[in-house]
Amino acid sequence: MALDVTRPLAERIKGPRPDPEVLRSLGASLQWLRSEGLLLETDVEVNPDLEITGVQKHLDGTIPILFHNVMGHPHLEAVTNLFTNIEILDRMFGYETPRRGRASSPTRSRTRSGRRSSARARHPARRS
Repeated sequence: MALDVTRPLAERIKGPRPDPEVLRSLGASLQWLRSEGLLLETDVEVNPDLEITGVQKHLDGTIPILFHNVMGHPHLEAVTNLFTNIEILDRMFGYETPRRGRASSPTRSRTRSGRRSSARARHPARRS
């Protein structure tokens, strides 16, 4: 199955958890990712020295990539980015992806006693 690029990644990630038996082997896990449209595959020959890592880094944080044609290793395939997307991992293992809340203000925080302190109080300005 070719990768469906017409649907956004966030839409493809949503769905039910796979049967736990699917996750007992790498091959079955890759088949499940393929069937869900969450696996990018290529038959283009890639150099295992730096080319695979270059492609992997460019697509870091997206979906797993399966290279079918690794230069100098005709009997091997290589997979990268298998554990790089937390939403895919959460779906695979049945966890809820936590919503990202608002980050706390960098200038105001709570002290151990619960009182608010500001960056100015922690780092007083020099007096002239």
